[in-house]
Amino acid sequence: MEALKSVENEVDKVLRLFSTCRDSCNNKIDQLIQTVEQAKKDIDRLSSDHSELNLQQSSLIRNICDNIQKSCAQITNSHRELHVPVTKIGKSIDKNFSADFGCFADPNLFRTAANKELLNHAIVQHFLRQGMTDIAEELIREANLSIDEKELVKFDEVDSILTSLRKKDAGPALKWAIKNREQLRELNSPLEFKIHRINIIELYKKGISKQRQIIDYARENLQHLDPVHNLDIQHLMGGIIYLKTGIERSPYKSFLDPINFDEIEEIFISNACALLKLSIRSPISVAIDAGCVALPALLNINQILSNQGVENIWHTRDELPVEIDLGRKLQFHSTFSCPILKQQSTESNPPMRLVCGHVISRDALHKLGSSSAGNKLKCPYCPMEQVLTDAKEIYF
Repeated sequence: MEALKSVENEVDKVLRLFSTCRDSCNNKIDQLIQTVEQAKKDIDRLSSDHSELNLQQSSLIRNICDNIQKSCAQITNSHRELHVPVTKIGKSIDKNFSADFGCFADPNLFRTAANKELLNHAIVQHFLRQGMTDIAEELIREANLSIDEKELVKFDEVDSILTSLRKKDAGPALKWAIKNREQLRELNSPLEFKIHRINIIELYKKGISKQRQIIDYARENLQHLDPVHNLDIQHLMGGIIYLKTGIERSPYKSFLDPINFDEIEEIFISNACALLKLSIRSPISVAIDAGCVALPALLNINQILSNQGVENIWHTRDELPVEIDLGRKLQFHSTFSCPILKQQSTESNPPMRLVCGHVISRDALHKLGSSSAGNKLKCPYCPMEQVLTDAKEIYF
């Protein structure tokens, strides 16, 4: 984040200089145009019947040429002064960002045909989820992927609805939401309400003449919605009392703001993927988001390890040398940290439940057992004793 701020500061400096330079150049050019036009009038006024210029006209033209040359030199100098701060942006990027991202990757990960196919399949699915069917089909053809035709067909309707939403047409999405109403209700989806809200707001924008139509639309389409939307519906219908005096002068003037179809698109993609038994977020998107969060920390760690001569640790262990917090948004399963060893559980060191109900890691269990006589151990949190083999592995 500090690196981004540093580069952003350099960019802001250049933008400010560009703005100043542009305004200054425009002013100088405007002044020159006015001066030339005035000089033209003066030359015409001083002209005589002779075809040759008189002394006054020649002097006037020389002064104009001198002014133009000086202004051009000033414009050139101001433009030249921009070169230094522009160069600093590149230096700042080189200083704050490392291009050696490959040091974190396993070079053998995608060398096998099977792994390459899995990666291409994930990319194809990402494009299909985003409604980019033409790109997905082209990748399938170029990568010679064998994908079931049924998997492509089930995305056709999603692609069609996304295309309509990007054209500001929520009609197909509403039909889809009504058709899958019960399933969407189990997901607590607000999609149908959001689309009805858009339709009602469009009627609000047409004024008092649509008052009866707003009421009829609400009675027909909002009564069956989940009670969780009741407060939102009350707020939506409260604007009716201000139709006569004008929504734009009421507490409901936000109804006149541009409609955010991007939100509808995101909700639809999430719901459609859930109904298609796919993860709510694309695995490719999750991987990129996680990489963006983790890369700054990984770069710092790599620098430290390189200074100590142990940078090969990236490829010799199945875990990172330190824990990196990706935030709740990128956490998809529960984790367990052993209260004894203060370590996060792994496949080789899973959580173990004692007879008393307390949970510790397998490594901690073995350490407690090895220090006890008769293969018995005492729970570190209560007086209960038990045999080592009585502990059961648990799964989160």
